[in-house]
Amino acid sequence: MRRAARIASLAGQGSGKGGISRLNIRVSCIKLVETAETLFADGHYGPAIVIAQAACEVIVDHAMSKAYADKAVPELEAAVNALLNAKSLQNKNVLRLYQTLTSDFDICQQAFWKGYTDMVKLRHRVAHAGANVQEPEARRSIDAATAFVDHVARHNSIA
Repeated sequence: MRRAARIASLAGQGSGKGGISRLNIRVSCIKLVETAETLFADGHYGPAIVIAQAACEVIVDHAMSKAYADKAVPELEAAVNALLNAKSLQNKNVLRLYQTLTSDFDICQQAFWKGYTDMVKLRHRVAHAGANVQEPEARRSIDAATAFVDHVARHNSIA
């Protein structure tokens, strides 16, 4: 099962076969962001950031999958995914691939971009080193994730 599908399944949006229903992907991402908001409200700032970043990876995974299908090269998806270990646009190679597939060349100029890249770095420190997160950092991260998900969904016509 792909990582994004596993994450969405944990949020209760799996299709039952390990994948994500194309009709429910935006709902899955919204539920992940809502879960991050709940964790934030309960003072669980680190886990909130991990879940917010998961929403970003799920929406990027879907946008890229949709782009492969739209370009009539869906057979490339599995081969390229085997080379990628995540769908974070913080990774320059993933970013270039996402931009090439989706023509979203101005994503790095969006107001949320710095907050998004800061969130990805913070998520890494939380997940791999147990870093403590303060409320303002968590708030900025969730806000950036929300704007990121909205932008990617809108740009790629994901309902």
